[in-house]
Amino acid sequence: MNAYIDMIKNAFDVRGRVGRHNYWLGILVHLVILWVLVWFYKKVPVLAFLPAIYAAAMAIPYITATLRRLNDTGKSRLWALMFLVPVFGWIVLFVFTIQETPVSVQSRDVRS
Repeated sequence: MNAYIDMIKNAFDVRGRVGRHNYWLGILVHLVILWVLVWFYKKVPVLAFLPAIYAAAMAIPYITATLRRLNDTGKSRLWALMFLVPVFGWIVLFVFTIQETPVSVQSRDVRS
């Protein structure tokens, strides 16, 4: 849960880094919350707006966490644009975000 809270707190910080564990834990909590909201929507159709509002509100924290994760793996933040390429781009981003942090990146300053 702390990883999710950190993802929200650092919603506008694109210069930092985020480790693989914290990134994926934050994404997992995000997906579980979204799944619960969709489940409520299925039970109570009046709540149809909740999943859409939550997804829109979490778009910026998700994007900036991905940018920080790419920075942590030593990749350019421009690789995040691969998200716009269906399937292939998503696979490329998935592979980049599951990679370990290279030693050369670990030795750099946190704000680089």
